Parts: sequence; structure tokens; C-alpha cells
Amino acid sequence: MGYWKGSGLALLLDLLAAGLSGGSPTIEISKRKEESELSQVFIAFDITRLGTRHQLTNLVGTVIEDLHRSIPAGDDEVLYPGERVKRRRTENMVNGIPVDSAIWGEILSL
Repeated sequence: MGYWKGSGLALLLDLLAAGLSGGSPTIEISKRKEESELSQVFIAFDITRLGTRHQLTNLVGTVIEDLHRSIPAGDDEVLYPGERVKRRRTENMVNGIPVDSAIWGEILSL
């Protein structure tokens, strides 16, 4: 997803948002002292028109499995956006939220 695909998608979204909204592309916004005339677009999809729930679940599962089999550029595993947060939330629901004992001591002393 990253590298050329990510930058290509970012470029496409910038152009679409500016074109559809009549706002400014990122290059124009970055030249200003303050952010103004931003490009904002809301797009909604009816996913029921894209296939059955089973088909969509299989599609997502297949893509995520392939992503997880990717060779990482660094030492970390390859995850989709938000996956680490999802894992941490699940762990915290089971084990509680980890808090540094020194900081917790300060909180309790207040």
C-alpha cells in the first residue's frame, strides 16, 4: 500500500478534493501562513451494492492476509492502519490499561 501506491493515492485524493469542492490543493494551502480555503469532500458508499456480506468479508480477509504476508521494510510486522490500536484496545480490555507505577503514584497523591 505504501511507496508509490500511497503517494499516488494521496495525489489522487488531493486532486479530487480540490476539484470537487472548488477548494485549494495541498500545494496552495502550504504556501499560506494560515490554513484557509481547504478542500473537503464527503463521499458515501452503499456497500450493499458492492456484493454480498460474505463476498465483502472474503475480499477483506484475502487482502489482509496478503498484507500480513508482505516482507516488512524494517523490523516491524506489516499491519493495516489502525490494527495496532485494535490489538492494544483488546489487550487493555482483558488486562486493564497499563500505567507507569511512578505516574500512578503521583496521581494517587493528588
